[in-house]
Amino acid sequence: MKSSIIRAAFIVASVAALSACGSSPSSIFKNATFSTFQQNGDQYLQLETDVSSQNVVFSGVTLPVQVNGKIVGDVSVNTNLSTGTSAMIVQLDLSNILHIPVPTYSGNLPNGLAWPVTGVDLTKMMAFSVGNNGSEVYLYYDATTHTAMVGAALTISSLSTGTPASLFSTFTASTGINGLVGLYTGKAANASGVGFIANVSAQLWPAATALTKLAVKKAVRPVPSKVQFFSTSPDRKVRDQIDWEIYEMNKHHVHIQLR
Repeated sequence: MKSSIIRAAFIVASVAALSACGSSPSSIFKNATFSTFQQNGDQYLQLETDVSSQNVVFSGVTLPVQVNGKIVGDVSVNTNLSTGTSAMIVQLDLSNILHIPVPTYSGNLPNGLAWPVTGVDLTKMMAFSVGNNGSEVYLYYDATTHTAMVGAALTISSLSTGTPASLFSTFTASTGINGLVGLYTGKAANASGVGFIANVSAQLWPAATALTKLAVKKAVRPVPSKVQFFSTSPDRKVRDQIDWEIYEMNKHHVHIQLR
């Protein structure tokens, strides 16, 4: 899992433009899938979110998720030129993560704003560094209520409006997964980028018998999830500023490096 360069002529501009204009999230969101698998005796979680990339081209990138220098997963972004979609994939080694002595908790995006999610205690959301540019992967796990969320915030250093803002749209996938996808911007360096998060509770708990590291001895029917996601958009002035920043990036064919 090594650092790579994402070369994009239009950095998820479809997400930003459609969110700012209030268009339907179905215009950009294609699907999301969640699965669990075992590797080298550890239990892994994988969330894949597919969006319409239009004229965005991501040259395959995979970045490590680290805790105290130890790799516990990765994030990858890839574009399928034949379908015009981009896949953003998060893999986490749940077996190792659940045994971290003192995990880092944060329900905030890199710009300092909270994820627009209710029904859960975001102060109990675990956050993990991705690469070294401020990107984060998030995991919320509550064994009592059988609630689980997985997400990521991937920094775009060239996008910085000077104003903390979130432009997220809700989605519901054909697989039954629901969540958010969109852009966030901030004042400081490494505080702007693309983010996505999903409620995977219903998909995780029916497979509980296989997740021996979860301290669950038998499969339990999941309780109805109380997680609620909300579309967000800043005022017109900030939206126009974000649109201008993206236009300038497109105009100058900015090359973006996640590292």
